[in-house]
Amino acid sequence: MKSAQFPNRRAASNVFRAALVSLAVAVAPATAQQVPTDRPLTVADCVNAALGINPELKASQYDLKAADAAVWAERSALLPKLTGSAQVFLLDGEPVTPFGIVGITEPELIARNVDNKTGWLASLGVSYPLFQDGSILGINNAPAIASARAARQQQEWTRTLASENAIDIVTESYFNAVTAQSKAGLYERMAEVARQRVVIFQTKAQNELALTQDVQIAEARLRANEESLRSVRLRAQEGNAQLAQLLGVTGPAQLQLAGAPALPVIPPLDELLAKVTAEHPSLGIQSSAVEKARQDVRLNKSRMLPAVRLAGSYSVGEDFTGQGPDLLTAAVVAEMPLFDFGHGWAALRESKNRLRAEEARVDLAQYDLRRSVLNVLSELRDIEESCAGFEEQVLKLELELRANKAKQAAGLVTPLAVVEAEVTLLQQKVLLQDARLKQWIKYAQLQKAAGGAWKWIP
Repeated sequence: MKSAQFPNRRAASNVFRAALVSLAVAVAPATAQQVPTDRPLTVADCVNAALGINPELKASQYDLKAADAAVWAERSALLPKLTGSAQVFLLDGEPVTPFGIVGITEPELIARNVDNKTGWLASLGVSYPLFQDGSILGINNAPAIASARAARQQQEWTRTLASENAIDIVTESYFNAVTAQSKAGLYERMAEVARQRVVIFQTKAQNELALTQDVQIAEARLRANEESLRSVRLRAQEGNAQLAQLLGVTGPAQLQLAGAPALPVIPPLDELLAKVTAEHPSLGIQSSAVEKARQDVRLNKSRMLPAVRLAGSYSVGEDFTGQGPDLLTAAVVAEMPLFDFGHGWAALRESKNRLRAEEARVDLAQYDLRRSVLNVLSELRDIEESCAGFEEQVLKLELELRANKAKQAAGLVTPLAVVEAEVTLLQQKVLLQDARLKQWIKYAQLQKAAGGAWKWIP
């Protein structure tokens, strides 16, 4: 059976760096002042600001502190314990039996009244589990301690996974806002061109070179373009507001966005899959679950063995006779499980089977990760093919528009032909922007699917 130990020194180093970065982000939450105001915001600026105020990451920081406390609680439970007690007592009356009062040094006091006699007793006790539940004097890596450490490591990986999810949310919002702002400029130009078309048809209609229906169609197209412009402007405002909420920016301030970063170069498929299946946070979470199951096996094995503890106490007091006796006790206590109707063996078998199940889930997690990455890559390649087609069409239409403008200057084509060519070009640019948006979001989804093992957005 494969070992479930997680992954290698490089991965451990990445874990340590990720933990330090996460801690720094959680300790210093972002405010509106942390968002740069002297330049347009890049997607990295938005990610850094949003992670600092993400409530899930804040909560996970307290989970990490709780996990630290749980590790110490398990360790301290296997170290010596010191207890103390004290009492002051008052006796008044007589015993109900000849043995009702214990500790009286004068036999003649038995069976006679005790009148307002006082006394006190104090004791100090110590207990030290020498060998118990796999612990040897509390200095080895006992199963309970190792299990708590695995739970803490699992929490660290959970925090890393939550960070990648938060990055995906911010990047998608950023790209939506950038695309809406870019499309608003295209639709503004489309509305201007539509107005030119209306003027052209109105002029032709006046000269009886066009029908009234042609003017009405041109006006209807203008209204449609103006409605599209209004809609995309609202979408740009809403996208800006949504991004501002993620960044913790309040008020009516309009964010200035720098646009999408350069498209990344994806490493070869085998290299990418190997990196993902070695460093993905979900594998870290599952490996921690394997470690916890392994420690449960150790714990159940140790409970089949004798438990040895050191117990001692010292008591001192003063009874109502005026004397102050003391007592010192010390003992080594050994307990051996003899017969429990198979409870211990059943618990051991259960923990072994759970360990095998968790180890099998490591392979399942790797399979799911490879499938997820391959699915995103397949969709990304389809989108890139569409983008290439749109880019080719845009280039072709730009050349046609320049040619029509040159012909118009030479009197070879009418202004309407130039207007129609520009409208077609603008419509194709809108389609290209939509395809680019899908491409950017798909790259961000690839980073999420890789769990940060491959990064596009820092």
